Amino acid sequence: MSKNILKNAPYFYLSKNTTAFCQRLLSGAISSCLSKTLIAPLETIRLRMQVSDELLKQKLIKKPYKSVSDTYKKIVEEEGYPALYKGNLYNILLYFPVQSVNFAIKPMIKNLLINKGGKFMNNNMFLLNLLAGSLTGTSTAFIFQPFEYAKTKISSDIKKKLSGKKSQYNGIIDVFKKEYKKYGITTFYRGVSSSIICMFIYRGFYFGLYDTLNNSIKNCVCITKYVDANNSLVKLFNGFLATSVAGFTAFPFETIRKKVMVDHSYKNSYDCAKKIFKNYGIIKLYKGSSAMVLRGLAGASILVMYEKINNLL
Repeated sequence: MSKNILKNAPYFYLSKNTTAFCQRLLSGAISSCLSKTLIAPLETIRLRMQVSDELLKQKLIKKPYKSVSDTYKKIVEEEGYPALYKGNLYNILLYFPVQSVNFAIKPMIKNLLINKGGKFMNNNMFLLNLLAGSLTGTSTAFIFQPFEYAKTKISSDIKKKLSGKKSQYNGIIDVFKKEYKKYGITTFYRGVSSSIICMFIYRGFYFGLYDTLNNSIKNCVCITKYVDANNSLVKLFNGFLATSVAGFTAFPFETIRKKVMVDHSYKNSYDCAKKIFKNYGIIKLYKGSSAMVLRGLAGASILVMYEKINNLL
């Protein structure tokens, strides 16, 4: 009798779809937290290189960051090793819900596209995977924009270890308080248009290309003779390729949104892009992209870890 009560009670019963959704949510959270902590120094270096001109303009640094090694050296000398992990806690708190939701809703969006697109979508798997990834990424971009803004402010906040210069912000709550008081609530959505474009491109290739590569290997008889599609190294290579393509394709929009968040002299994303093109050319938008190579390995590890953890659960 007790079994029937538990079975019929709605709060004790989880449907198969709900269980799968929660499982994907948890797998995404664990894999993203591990990976983000691993690449935290690279994230800091990349961000500092992207906003180097803005920090120079605000007299927070004396010389621009030239390369990955130069940025690393200056951060450690002037601020100490802990500065490489500055904002990592907030990065994890921001990233794990974003990544968890992305992994959780991607299959749902994919199924929706298949149902709506019918034969066309089934016959164009790359387009299906690309659209599913893009729509997944943009669905969370607007919601988490204020937290991305706060995280960027903290990560670019310079604390001079040698000169005794204090940090401008004491934490994420302090960022929200000071920025709201100074600029109003709209400031938290600075660069939101470039964020949406960035996520549309990045998540499209990140998820779409990875799924396509894995499916291609599984379905190609010539390849499966020599390569095991379920091998972790094969999946890691596919993930690295997908992450690298996604990163370099979306990088200019990533740079624009970071610059707009740090420097309020730009009116919006379009104004920022216009000024950079006019004064420096498109190459300037790729400053810090060299860190993407190592970051790509971490991005690939998220995809592989997610699948492994999801299978274990």
